[in-house]
Amino acid sequence: MVQKFIRDYDGVQFSVDEGAKIIKELNDRTVSSDEEFNSITQLAQKIQLNYPVNVIGVNTNATKKQLYVFTSNVTLTLPSEPIAGDWVEVSDLSNTPSPTIARNGENIVGIAQDLVIDKVYAGFRLIYVNEAIGWTIIGQ
Repeated sequence: MVQKFIRDYDGVQFSVDEGAKIIKELNDRTVSSDEEFNSITQLAQKIQLNYPVNVIGVNTNATKKQLYVFTSNVTLTLPSEPIAGDWVEVSDLSNTPSPTIARNGENIVGIAQDLVIDKVYAGFRLIYVNEAIGWTIIGQ
């Protein structure tokens, strides 16, 4: 059996040849002067490398732009010397409602106090705003 069409997309059916041309055009449009970003595959790999997941069961010092998944009642210390736009994501899979996010000298939502996660399975992003607000919470 010869496949004549690839999957419908938004009500339009493309032939295999048309689909191949679209994919080639997408690939051509991603070509960069940076050798490490010259294909869709390389670009996807770079994006994945920039979003590491850290499963933690011991006290840990956070690094910006990373996700931390709690598996026990431990403390995650926020990065020192953050700048506006820095972020850290957390997810509590510890099955205990008390992992702690240590503020590391900065405010958390304008308060000079560490944050205790009191909701099991909570997940959210902390984004650094400025010295007065410190880290703000986005999400749950």
